[in-house]
Parts: sequence; C-alpha cells; structure tokens
Amino acid sequence: MERVRCGAEEMSSVIAAWAKGDADDFERHVPLLWLGRRNRTLGSTNPIVVLLLEGIEKLGESYLSQLKSLGFDVIDGSASYQQYNSAFQQLDRFGDYEKKCFLRWLVIEDVFNGAPVIHYDGDIVFNELPEVIHDRLGDKTFVLHGCPAFVSISDTKWLAEYRANLMHFVADIEAYSSTAWKEREGWEISYSKKWAGCRFRTIISSDQDFISHLIHTDRLPQQLPIDVPSRADLVLFSDPLYFFGHFENMLPISYKRVDGVDYFNGVKVAFWHMQSDFVRYLRVFAGRGVLNNISRCPNHLEMKGPETYFWKIINKITFSRVDRLQIYREFFESSDFSQLFLADVFWKPMVFTSRQ
Repeated sequence: MERVRCGAEEMSSVIAAWAKGDADDFERHVPLLWLGRRNRTLGSTNPIVVLLLEGIEKLGESYLSQLKSLGFDVIDGSASYQQYNSAFQQLDRFGDYEKKCFLRWLVIEDVFNGAPVIHYDGDIVFNELPEVIHDRLGDKTFVLHGCPAFVSISDTKWLAEYRANLMHFVADIEAYSSTAWKEREGWEISYSKKWAGCRFRTIISSDQDFISHLIHTDRLPQQLPIDVPSRADLVLFSDPLYFFGHFENMLPISYKRVDGVDYFNGVKVAFWHMQSDFVRYLRVFAGRGVLNNISRCPNHLEMKGPETYFWKIINKITFSRVDRLQIYREFFESSDFSQLFLADVFWKPMVFTSRQ
C-alpha cells in the first residue's frame, strides 16, 4: 500500500480530524480557530499539525489560511486514509466515526514516516502550552489513562505494533474479541498500574477498547505512570467527569483560574479533554441556572431507570442546541468552572472543596 509521507524526523504534535460539513459546521464541533487564538493568547506559536483524514476540500481556502496564519501546519491525509478505508471494510460495522478512529494511527504512521508523535484529539483545550507538554512528555510513550485523546509516542514500535495487531483483529473480529475477553482478567490492576483504561464490551468496538486491550496485555510499549515525571507539576487526566479516580491523594480539590489558566490545588491542569459526555454535562449545568444552587448537577452516565429517559428528552429538546464552540466560549471566555467544581454541585460528592 502506497504511503503518503510528510518527511518528519523529529517528534511532531498532531491533531487528526475530519470534516463532514463546511468550515462553519467544522468549527462549531472542532473549534480549531478558537483553539489557535486561545493558544496564541497563552503564548504558544501553535506548533501542531492538523492532519485531515477527509473533507479538506469542504473547509475552503479562507478557513485553512486562517489555521495556517495561527501557526498550524495543515496536511491532507485523505489519500492515505482512503486506501485504508477501502482495505479495512470489516471496520464498517462500527460506523464512520469509530472506523476513522481505528485507522487514524495507520495514517499518522504513514504521513509522519514512522517518526515520534504526540497525538491530541481535536476537542483538547490547552492550559499548558503545547511546547511545554512536548518538552516534558515527548521522551515518553504512553496513552493517558488509556484514552487516545492524548498519546505520546516516542517509541515508534507503538505504531508498528498497533498496525500488526489491527491486522489480526480485522481478520476475525469475533474470534479476536473472544480471546481478548478471556485475557481481560486483572484489568482493575492495569487500570491504575499501566494506565490501560477499561472496557466493558465483549466485542472490541472502538480504538479505545482495542488500545486498552493491547496495553493490558503488554502488546504495546507503555511507560508506567510512575515514570511520567511531569505529574509532579502538571495535573494530567483524560476524562473530566471521572478524573478523580487517579487523584485520590489530592481530594478534596480546590479549583481556581488565574489569567485564563486552571489549577487544581495550585497545580496547573495540563489541558481539558472536552469530550462529548463532559460537554453534555456542561450543557446541563449551564441550562439549570439557579437550580445548581439548590441541588447537585446530575451525571447522565450514572442515571438509571426512568430518570435516564427523562434526562435524554430534556437534553434533546433544550440543551443539545448548544454546540461545543458555544460551550468553549461560555466556560473559557464568559465564565469558568468555579460554580461547578464545588462539593455540593459536582455530580460526585467529596471531589471538590465547599464554597468559600
């Protein structure tokens, strides 16, 4: 299979993304212009490659030029992706989004010529400069808490092993998943000791499921959490709704924003992963208004029974009209997380300190 390469030799920072609609639609859901402007305000030059797997032609020259003017390098990875899209039709069963997530690592290996990379999801909002994160973590290889939203790959065997194991997976998805489920024993230990994440589906259905399995079974090179030194001066986590499981020694946490940057107990948060479930949670919090002063803001992922159905209806009617860009503007421009990250408001008790 022909590979498209960008000739990179040193470690690159990359955001793999794709566009389904025009530039306005893309920016509402993957706010890269907003991110680039914020990074510039914080002092970054945006040394990040935006690798577009699909839809670069939909974004238009004006949008792409603005990205480049902010410092981003924009690369069209669609030729490489389309080859894999055709070759890995077995992944179609998981839908277009999950298929692209599975295949982005192959495209990254191709485009960057197998060189080291730090990968960020397109819904990452930086608190620390990407240059600083590169300097502190670029010599490590790990998937942060088992979530591929942030992956530092200094050992490029990671990419080769991922590719080889994916070939085995797609050859017989049911058989591979069945074997993987039998190998799942001890995942609770790997969750914390290896940052392997967790999975609860018998059939591996996402690259996160797949990577979790590969880390748990030592098929991917992975730095142990204890060997990631920057944890002493950066708070690193992938899931804002459940991060506390990795930071029990910090509880209860005091949150504060200073000059646009967020801190937990005086330690800088590296970045926010503004993933879909956290954005949904913020929509609910913003929509409840004064209710947040009366009752705890519920987490839809923890709901059971009739309340789940009721929440879904309310969210669809009222809150789902608020896109990710609007949430960014609300919580990073108009306000912060200070009214949410409180002991009596955040969905999980005892995570944050009480009101002052």
